[in-house]
Amino acid sequence: METEYRVLAAVGPAISARDARTRCPEVVAHDPERGLLLLEMVDGVTLTSLLFGRARMTESTSAQELLALCGKWLAAFHGLTRLTAEGNPFEWALGALTRRSAQRVFEKYADAEIWTGMCDAAARLARAHPDFRRPLCLVKPTFTPKDVLVQGGRIYVVDFEVCAAGYAYEDLAGFTAFGHLLLPWRRGVAAARRADLDAQERILLSAYYAHAAAPHREDRIMMTLARVVVIARSLLSFEQRSTRWHQMKFRMLEPWWRHRFRVVCREALGALQEAE
Repeated sequence: METEYRVLAAVGPAISARDARTRCPEVVAHDPERGLLLLEMVDGVTLTSLLFGRARMTESTSAQELLALCGKWLAAFHGLTRLTAEGNPFEWALGALTRRSAQRVFEKYADAEIWTGMCDAAARLARAHPDFRRPLCLVKPTFTPKDVLVQGGRIYVVDFEVCAAGYAYEDLAGFTAFGHLLLPWRRGVAAARRADLDAQERILLSAYYAHAAAPHREDRIMMTLARVVVIARSLLSFEQRSTRWHQMKFRMLEPWWRHRFRVVCREALGALQEAE
C-alpha cells in the first residue's frame, strides 16, 4: 500500500500535468497507521474490454487513440521515475532466463531445447554488447490493458503495489505480450476493431518513443527477449494462484498457452538469429 501511495501521490499528478488525458486515480485520504488508502472512484471500462471484449468504443475515441495515450503515459512514468543506476539489459535478460523457475516454465510450456536456445541467444548478445547500458526506472509488472480504465476519453492506470526498479522493456513488452496468450476469438475482436496485436504494438511503441529517447537497434532486440521473459513470468504467476476459479481457468487454458508460448518462443529465436 505504501508503494502505491507514493506513486499515486507523487508521480500520478506529474503525469496528468503533462496531459490531462493520461491519469492515475487521485488520493482522497491516506492513513498508514490504520492501513487505509482511499482513492478517487473511476467509473470506467477496462481497456481489455474495449480491445478484446464486448465493450463499445465511443464515437469520439478510437482504439488507436487509447493505445497512444498508454504509450504517452508510460513514457512519462518511466521518465519521472528514472534512477541514476544503470546496467546491461542483455545481462538482465540472461539472468531472468537462466533462473530455475524460468527453466521449469519453458520445460512445461515449450521444451528444454527451446529454453536452451533462448539462453544461448541471450548469452551471445550479452557477450556481443558488453558496453550496452540503459538506466533503471520504476516499472509496473502488471502494466497490461487490464490495468487501464477508460472514462470520458481519458485513461486511468491503476494498481501500483508491485512496482519496483527495472528496465523500461519490462512494461513495454508486458503490455504488448498480453494479447499473445488470449484465445483466438478474443484476438479476432481486436483485429475487427482495426487494432490487431501487431498494430497495437506499433501504436504503443510509436507513442512511447515520441516522448522518450529514440530506440537503437539493441533496444529492438531487447524487446524480443523481454517479451519472452514477461510471458514466462505471466505463466508462472497464473500457475501459482490458488483460488478455485483460477485453477479451473488454468486447466482449461493450459493446452492453448502451451501452443502459444511455443509459437512466441520460436518466432523470438528466429528474430534473434537474424539480429545476430
